Amino acid sequence: MKEKQFLKLSVSAILIVFLAACSKTAEYTSVIPADATSVVSIDLKALSAKAELGGSDMQPVREKILSEAKGNMSAEAYQYMEKVMANPNESGIDLTQPIYWFNTSTLSGALIGKVADQGKLKATFDTFIKENNLAPLTSERGLTYISHEGGLYIFNQSTMMIAYSTSGRLDEDAVKALFKQEAGDSFTAMDTFTKMGKQACDINYFFTFASLPDLYASQLQASLPDSVQPKDMGYIGGWNFEDGRIRMKVETYMASEETKKLFEEQQALYGKMSNKFAQAAPENSLSYIASSLKGEKIYQVLAQNRQVAGMLPPEVMELLKSFIGSLDGEIAAAFTGVEGFTPLFFVYADVKDGSGLKAIYDGKDMMGLRAGMLQMGPDEYMYRADMMTFYFGVKDKVAYFTNALQYAREINKAVSPSVKEAAYASEMDGKLAFMVVNAEEICELPLVKMVASSAYGDQKILWDMANDISYLSIGSEGLTSEASLVLKDQKTNALKQIVNYIRKAVGGM
Repeated sequence: MKEKQFLKLSVSAILIVFLAACSKTAEYTSVIPADATSVVSIDLKALSAKAELGGSDMQPVREKILSEAKGNMSAEAYQYMEKVMANPNESGIDLTQPIYWFNTSTLSGALIGKVADQGKLKATFDTFIKENNLAPLTSERGLTYISHEGGLYIFNQSTMMIAYSTSGRLDEDAVKALFKQEAGDSFTAMDTFTKMGKQACDINYFFTFASLPDLYASQLQASLPDSVQPKDMGYIGGWNFEDGRIRMKVETYMASEETKKLFEEQQALYGKMSNKFAQAAPENSLSYIASSLKGEKIYQVLAQNRQVAGMLPPEVMELLKSFIGSLDGEIAAAFTGVEGFTPLFFVYADVKDGSGLKAIYDGKDMMGLRAGMLQMGPDEYMYRADMMTFYFGVKDKVAYFTNALQYAREINKAVSPSVKEAAYASEMDGKLAFMVVNAEEICELPLVKMVASSAYGDQKILWDMANDISYLSIGSEGLTSEASLVLKDQKTNALKQIVNYIRKAVGGM
């Protein structure tokens, strides 16, 4: 019961945050330090408009949230909540300006917003303090703040911040010092901040690998050359909610010459796709993934990786050299359908010759596959595992691996309609790598429909959401990539569609 009440109160907070409209200079961003390892900006004005939260159809939602909240707070707090939901400006925060979240190597995270009215913001905090029986606000040197549950809630005439630490004690003095920081010394003076803005998305972000948890950061560092640091590499990107689509953009972040060299070397492992194998995959394939690889260069990178070379014995590295080194051009994999309970698939790849697959066959003892692997003819093999048979081999410099005999006998046979005629076909053009998951076809599978038919309540809502997805696509051009979650309803903004499902989830609103 308490969890449901919390969910409804959280939704009310989201509504308050989104109800907005105006635009001013955002000096409040000067508190973001130049050494931030991750930064996220959220355009509340754009999200509010796209979600249509100010529309008359949202009035029943607001009324129900207020009704549910009434029994969980004092009369004074309830009256204040009523006032803020009716006019979000009463909170004292300029909810028409983007809000930002950032972290650093010493600060787990901080959320900042622009202050519109310092007096009203203080009233918001006073209400919160009284409702939770906390110590009063402290004011000194132009800052007003309160410490609560390991976090620091602090504001001045222009900026409000909630800072926290998940590992050890929060350095409150360091947080306060950020409010004295000049714009020229902050993250906003960096090119990265400008590049974030150029993403022109509803949600923009900057992320470096230095912000990863220590365990993963140390593993990453072990796999990198000594001259490359995790703080010097990452991504800049954004999420945009459009009619019938959520678009996600990613651009590689390189802060040093060593990092640029590393990414250039990685990009040299790929070539532009010709989509030659797309003709063999039916248009209604469950998924399709393709790329163009330079096998010899890929093996060289693996061999130079200290973790890989140190973990694998020489005989395995030699097998990988033969197999990976034989790859020479396009490679594609497709899950084309389901037969009974068995998903059917094929993998096709351009190769120099059959030496790579012969190395796999010759190494069957080392891999523990002797019992089930057979050679059927020159460059033609079969492997039986439990109740499934796999076919692999090489013909006319095209390697194949499949569990469907038809794909082994007729390599790259054109079908109609194929993936080349699919709605996402144009998204493959000019890419170094591409992947699509056809959610619409997956949801039509008999087994999936049977499971979905027994869902109820929140599970039913989740199934309905999944059923409204057409496909997910991801394409890379090397240093830039883009992903799209495409919905069946192409006329309604994707965020509005999500809000409609949230309304159902919090009580059939």
